[in-house]
Amino acid sequence: LLRAPTNDVYLIGTAHVSAASERAVRSVIQAVRPGAVMVELCDDRARAMRQNARGPSLMDALGLALPFLSGHPHLKPALELLDGLVSANGRDMRAALEEADATSARIVHGDLPQAVTLSKLKRCFGDGGGSGVMELMQRAARAPPPPEILVRLQSSLMRGAVMDSVEELKDRAAVRALRDYIEELAPDPVRVVCHDRDAHMDGVLARIACEGERGSGVVAVVGLAHMDGIERKWVERFGPGSARSIPAL
Repeated sequence: LLRAPTNDVYLIGTAHVSAASERAVRSVIQAVRPGAVMVELCDDRARAMRQNARGPSLMDALGLALPFLSGHPHLKPALELLDGLVSANGRDMRAALEEADATSARIVHGDLPQAVTLSKLKRCFGDGGGSGVMELMQRAARAPPPPEILVRLQSSLMRGAVMDSVEELKDRAAVRALRDYIEELAPDPVRVVCHDRDAHMDGVLARIACEGERGSGVVAVVGLAHMDGIERKWVERFGPGSARSIPAL
């Protein structure tokens, strides 16, 4: 629950392809009946989702680095898992759009334009600067052991238990450990994929929470990997006590 002078924001952290996350999104929007619903989508991705089209993903943007990534036992799976956390192509976002339509809530596309994020990611791996593939290789060579969550997820994926893996990602501490590990290996891509977008979505949320009719409320649906960053920025903006956890539905 994020408190602002005009409206409260109910921030839901999801795993994008989780059936339980979809149910939670629908339940919260139906219960709150907010004036606005913010989704972790830009205009282009929201349009593609409504047209049942698939847009490019994080891993699509890393084509230059894939020959190296495919040979590393931890980095490629970690980035693929991060892709699953932050590429909002799933049933949670579709549920948010459908429930916003059903309750006549204003839909706000809160994410940075996908083209901007993908362009910055490509620069991270280009020859002209950023972390670059060579730096990635150096960091991977001295990487610490992967966190337990990554080991468990890799095991689940190898067994074909994909949905077990999805539900494992719905633990905020585990997601934090996974994100921090990947950031140790690839700080620039994590900045682009997580931190830059956290800051942007926080700004959008603050704006829509402070406008409109007082008390109309806002529901925001984002991947769980974005919860920490948005919460931190919110507290910096509105002060201690402006963010608190509430029981999951």
